[in-house]
Amino acid sequence: MDIIRRKTAVPIMAGAKIAGLLAGARLEDIDAVGDYGLNLGLAFQVVDDILDVIGDGARLGKRAGTDLREGNVTLVSIHALNDGSSIDVARLARLIRKRKKQEAEVRQGLALLRDSGAIEKARADALRFGQLAKKALDPIADSDAKMNMVRLVDYVLSRDL
Repeated sequence: MDIIRRKTAVPIMAGAKIAGLLAGARLEDIDAVGDYGLNLGLAFQVVDDILDVIGDGARLGKRAGTDLREGNVTLVSIHALNDGSSIDVARLARLIRKRKKQEAEVRQGLALLRDSGAIEKARADALRFGQLAKKALDPIADSDAKMNMVRLVDYVLSRDL
């Protein structure tokens, strides 16, 4: 969570706060959009990590399995390693740690991730972050901008899932 917070969520939060500052928003509204941006960024990255396991490479613009191929530990893999009782967790851990992987090993790792139940848990996490993003907007007056921010959360959560 710390990695996705720093790599994705904090930059989105900063952008949202800067937009609020430039718009001359009240301090409480700037804080609200900052919380929105942080949770939107978390939801976005979790969905991105899910798509790396189940997504279509042609639609994603990158090959599926990039995180596994590079040995990146994502929330999906953490869920699989912690709760994947229906899979060979030790095998998945070895595949994640292995530096150079054959494509067959990447396919096997992706299958383990899909079969572990981790995708469903990560989806629930993304939905929770999306709800927190929307909730953060409560102090903001209703407007087209607020409605569009809510729509952006819905789009992020439904991206190719």
